[in-house]
Order: sequence, then C-alpha cells, then structure tokens
Amino acid sequence: MPRFVRLGSFAALALAAGISTTALAQRGGASARSAASPQAEATARIVAAAQAVLATLDEAGKAEVLFAFDSPQRTNWSNLPSPMFQRNGLRLADLSAAQRDAVMSLLSAALSADGYRKVNQIMDGDEVLRTQGSGGRGRGPGGGGGPSFGKDQYFLAFVGTPSASAPWMLQFGGHHLAINLTMAGSQASMTPSLPAAQPATYTFEGREIRPLGQEKDKSLALIRALDATQAPSARAGNTTPLQTPAPRSAR
Repeated sequence: MPRFVRLGSFAALALAAGISTTALAQRGGASARSAASPQAEATARIVAAAQAVLATLDEAGKAEVLFAFDSPQRTNWSNLPSPMFQRNGLRLADLSAAQRDAVMSLLSAALSADGYRKVNQIMDGDEVLRTQGSGGRGRGPGGGGGPSFGKDQYFLAFVGTPSASAPWMLQFGGHHLAINLTMAGSQASMTPSLPAAQPATYTFEGREIRPLGQEKDKSLALIRALDATQAPSARAGNTTPLQTPAPRSAR
C-alpha cells in the first residue's frame, strides 16, 4: 500500500515529471480539523466524477473498467504504446463522445489545472505522432505488430470501486503517460506515476507546445550547475555522457 498525503495537499499539486506525492503529511489538532472539510470536498468531487463515468456505461462497460483492489491490475502500467504493452480497461477509442467527456471531466477533477493541461498536451503530442508518423497503424509488416499512437489509445481503469471512504485507484494511461492515483478517504497517493512526452516539442495551431518544458529546463539548469566532480554522481546506470544542450535563449 503506498504512503499517502492528505488530499487537501494533493489536490493542489500539478502532475510533474520526476516528482511523486509519497511524503506522509502529518497534521494534528485544530490544523487537521480545519483541513477536514476541503479534503472531504475534494474526495467527494473526484468520487462523483468517477461515478458519473460509470453512469454512462452499460453492464459490459462496467465489467471492463472495474477491477478488484487486490488484483494484478494495480501494477499493470507502462510507458510503452499499445499493443507493445497490453493495457486493460476502457479505451478512449471505444467510447462515445459523452463517455469520453465524462472521462476527461474525471481527470480534470482529480488533477490540478496545470496537471490536467500537461495530460492533454501529452496526449496531443501522441496525436502528432499518429498523424505525422506511423498513422496509428503500427510499424510492423503490413502496418501491424508495431506501436499505435494517438489520443484514442489511452485507457481508464478503476481498481476497486470509487468510494469516499474505502481504498480504490484511478488508473489512466497510454504512451508516455501513467496516472496511478490511489485514494483512501481524505488521503491520496500518486506513486508510482509517469508523465513523459514524445515529441518533447511540437507545433499546434501555430504555437510551440512543450508539455514538460519547465521540468526539462530546470533539470538541464541543475545539470549545468554541477562541476566536474559532481556531474558523474548525477549519472546512474548510464555510460553515455549527459547531453546538456545550450539554453534555448542561446540557440
């Protein structure tokens, strides 16, 4: 069972590359009591959005999205695209417009505004791969057997039944995106989760989009700040020297 943070703290967090909400928030006395109402409201909002998704489904759809909390689905996630990794749950491609809207409303309720923006931009980037790359048909012989890209290739699953008190997990993921949000009343954990982006930069409606641009820039700034004796310690399991391109302003 992952360690939890209080939901009042979690709800304000953006989905951020390399950062997970694993610290245990410890509050007591009047502080905990004063925070109870916002936490309960956040829990209720997310659970209501999850139940709204379920309300759009028939019995077959509910059977497809719901898994027991102690099932292997809890650890069934990857950064790989489908079908290179077999995902379970509801695929966006198989949903109606109303059902997809309900799924995206759930993500909006569960994430901060910045986290929700990043998720959408990661998915939009995958759509760029589909339209400008393999076309979503895969790269194997005859267009099969290889990766499929695009916004349609993301999956939703509930591990456990959405509840304001009992533990359950919201899973949403696809290529370079894995959200594993475990909730237990007013506490929540987003460990492990993976936000990544391919392409890291793309153009949409004439604008340059960098889903994780701030994280990348800050990471490179940190690497460049290391001296010759510190830099080797920043590498783990990688014999290739870290690439530190010039700052964007210098290009």
